[in-house]
Parts: sequence; structure tokens; C-alpha cells
Amino acid sequence: MRPNIPSKKRVDLIRLKGTTASHGDALSLVRWAGDTAMVVRSRPRTLVFKCPCGCGDTVTLNLDGRAGKAWTLYQRRGGLSLYPSVWRDNGCESHFSIWDNRVLWLDSDWWIDEEEVSGLAARVIELVPSNTFTHFRDLADQIEEVPWSVLRACRHLARAGQVIEGEGDSRGRFRRIPSKR
Repeated sequence: MRPNIPSKKRVDLIRLKGTTASHGDALSLVRWAGDTAMVVRSRPRTLVFKCPCGCGDTVTLNLDGRAGKAWTLYQRRGGLSLYPSVWRDNGCESHFSIWDNRVLWLDSDWWIDEEEVSGLAARVIELVPSNTFTHFRDLADQIEEVPWSVLRACRHLARAGQVIEGEGDSRGRFRRIPSKR
């Protein structure tokens, strides 16, 4: 058996290795960058994973809002997604999102694939009000979609001139541009 030595290589996918009832059991399941385990006791409690940057650190995220600040876990189409992003403020200081088992490094333009997003954009534009800015997560909740997908659709709509994204503290909030008739 190979020792658990950090690979120092970023991975682009996470792999769910299992679901356990204890943090200790979850730790035993995660050995390599991207390995992930979930602790569930009547509901998801924590997500434990080896940092996908390859630094070798084990990261534990709270999924239970009753215990304080928590990430929201989405399980759709066979993949795991987390909201908000993970921004490690110690160790490797990586910043990434997990979306449908993919690790999206937030130092890249991960939302560029226009064809994939156009169908969702058509659903999203119907929800975006023209009189106020609305956060993409609120839009995602309305259509039971992963927030990252809706953000990508909103940015697609912004590039097409159909919505405006707020600036500064309003970044991530969108308002529809009324059509000229």
C-alpha cells in the first residue's frame, strides 16, 4: 500500500468514497486529493475531503445550519455540488467551487460554455425582475437548480445584454433590462 503523500497536483473531480455516521470513519475514507466522504446522522452533517489542490490537507465543511455557518449540499444528476465556494483562509489558500463532482478553480473562466447554459438561461430570464436586483441563489432556489448553474446562466444573459449584474456588494445580483417595444 502506498503511503498517503500529497501529490501537489490539482484535481478537477471529487470522488465520493462513502457515507458514514462518524467523522473518524469519514477521515479513514479520504486518502488522495479529491477523495470525499459525507457524515450523515439523520441528515447530512459534514463533508470531509482531501483538498483538491494536492496539498494533502483534510478539509471538513459543516453542512448542518443548526451548528453555525454551513454550506448547502446539492445532490442532483448523480453529482455533488456545494454552495458557497470554498475559500481556504489558511494552508494552501485555494479557492474553488464543487459543482456536479467537478472542482471549479475560481482562477479560471469556468462559465464560458455558452451552448450548455442557453436552455437554463431561458428559464432564468423569466424569473429575473426588472425593478430590483435579485441574488442568483434566490433564483436557483425558485427553480430547484444548483446556484452555480444559475450564476453561469445569469452571466450568459448579462453578456447577451438581457440582464445587468450589480457592482461591489451587489455583485451576484441581477436585474432584467426591460425590452424596448
